Amino acid sequence: MRLILNTGDALGGAEDLERNCRRHRLWREIIDAEFAGLTVKSILGNHEYDWLPEDPAIPGGLNDLLAALEMPGRYYQFDEAGWRFIAIDSTRLDRGDEAQIAWLENLLAQTPAGMPVAISMSLTSWSRLT
Repeated sequence: MRLILNTGDALGGAEDLERNCRRHRLWREIIDAEFAGLTVKSILGNHEYDWLPEDPAIPGGLNDLLAALEMPGRYYQFDEAGWRFIAIDSTRLDRGDEAQIAWLENLLAQTPAGMPVAISMSLTSWSRLT
């Protein structure tokens, strides 16, 4: 397995949406050029949320950010080489993200016994995960 885990803060937000769009495009170009043939998975850090508009569909917003990072959502899981990898949006755990907590609890309950699990997050939110 050849895997890079980006644990957030790769694309800090900009004060204007056009700059956000340029950063998102540049990130994708660099990852595609420099890491071809490697699996690159990302999670969101607190700086990815800097200056994001409330509406995720606005150009330069959350939907564009997720597309640039090739993320299916703010949190997700994937299985690779017999491992279960869980990518958490830890920036929202202390803000009452009950849907993500429920998703994580359900996912862990469904994980086969003996399967190794790696959880990646940008910020430590141990109080919410214990």
